Amino acid sequence: MYSILFSTDVFSLNCAFLRNLYPVEKLPKTLLYAHCKFQHYDQPKYETTQNEKLFRSLLTVNGKQYTSQFWEKNKRNAEQGAAIVCLSALSFPEYSQTELRETGVLR
Repeated sequence: MYSILFSTDVFSLNCAFLRNLYPVEKLPKTLLYAHCKFQHYDQPKYETTQNEKLFRSLLTVNGKQYTSQFWEKNKRNAEQGAAIVCLSALSFPEYSQTELRETGVLR
């Protein structure tokens, strides 16, 4: 089923970044950056881990951390996946868990 991990430190969903779903101007990282700028937050910070040829990112926004449990094929996609998790946690309508399930992003 759909795996959701809540811990006291990190919000996590098993989300894959599917590039064909997002036009350039609506990439998750772009939307998140604009949101942070509007809210006067510091820029999002990404820490990416590599395991052999797979990547996963931990994102910090406004003191909170977000990650996707899905391992991506490159660093860029791993960062986009973490941004998707963050936007979902921030209740962006197009990133609701229902919407993510319907598009196949939430695994």
